[in-house]
Amino acid sequence: MKKLLALCLALMLILTGCWDKVEIDKRAFVLGAAADVAPESNGNKGMEDIEGYNANPFMLTLEMPIFRSMVSQNSGSGGGGNSGQVKPAWTYSSTGTSFFEIERQMATRSDRVLFFGHQKVLLIGKELAERHNLLDVLDFWARDPESTRGIKVLIADGSAKDILSAQPQMAQSASMFIADQLQQGAKTARFIDTDLCDFLHKLGDGSSMLTGRISISEDKDIKIAGSGVIKDGKLLGWLGEQETRAAQFVMGQIKGGEVVVRDPRNRAVTMTFEMYNEHTQLKAEFEGKRPSIAIEIRTEGNIAEVNSGSTADEAYIAACERAVSEELEKEIKATIDKLQKQYKADVLGFGSYLEKHHNKEWKGIEKEWDDIYESMPVSVDVDANIRRIGMKY
Repeated sequence: MKKLLALCLALMLILTGCWDKVEIDKRAFVLGAAADVAPESNGNKGMEDIEGYNANPFMLTLEMPIFRSMVSQNSGSGGGGNSGQVKPAWTYSSTGTSFFEIERQMATRSDRVLFFGHQKVLLIGKELAERHNLLDVLDFWARDPESTRGIKVLIADGSAKDILSAQPQMAQSASMFIADQLQQGAKTARFIDTDLCDFLHKLGDGSSMLTGRISISEDKDIKIAGSGVIKDGKLLGWLGEQETRAAQFVMGQIKGGEVVVRDPRNRAVTMTFEMYNEHTQLKAEFEGKRPSIAIEIRTEGNIAEVNSGSTADEAYIAACERAVSEELEKEIKATIDKLQKQYKADVLGFGSYLEKHHNKEWKGIEKEWDDIYESMPVSVDVDANIRRIGMKY
């Protein structure tokens, strides 16, 4: 018996190990992915007769780093740009009827094992977002044990592949550039920062939502600005940069940014207000089954720039505060009206607020909410306060 026990212990020491271990030099680390509707001439024609076959199969583009090139460029040019002859990252595209199938197809053309554990961003093409439920599109990443819920998800205004294949001037990888660019939320409120967790939570609940918009600018730069309006899992349209800022005020998500208004003492020039703090409060009232919502917003900031010789006395500061408050009220009211009348999408979470704070009344209007939301009265009151006027004075 003792000999048998000793033999079992010896075998345990000899036979244990990581059965699925892959050496690091045999991995291909995915930094970013772009999901699109595949071009019609993708070679999959003739498969439409297969039961359940999607007549518009998907295209997946992956970006992976070439570490040798990254290291050589860092040591030779200070770590920025892509001026070297060899690109520090490469992209690879393939098509298929599902993203999992595409990922496995890629194994037939590479000697390395794809690893999604370090993926930073996922870009979804406009056409794909308009035609397919995004919850279905994201299913592969939601199930993959390597993928993290922190992957940044953006909708491309055009082809997602084209954006992921771009070569930023100040970065070695488009994916890393986009991930770093999304860290600018404390500087501007012109875009929405959403990740995989946000999508799965909101789309899983059947909620409408806003997500980041990404595009290629006229100067061929990658630009993240504005937001996409998502309802019933699909892209309905866009909000502009100022509309996105207005929406974030209502949702209480402002971290920073600026508001430019006409100088109260000289309408020919401008005054720039820098925001650094805001608080939003919603209040609801009911007349029978007809709710109305009042939004109260308090924001604080500094005078960042004045294009005139105005003296920052108390009267001037008070006039600037009124100008900023009025400008924000106008923008927010226009944005809410657009979301109610044009998109009919409750992306600002009014329904969620009523469900949480007025649950009894909400249960009586929940089934009619889509119709009620379109015509629901919403009032906006903004109070901007200037705390500092800069060092000039």
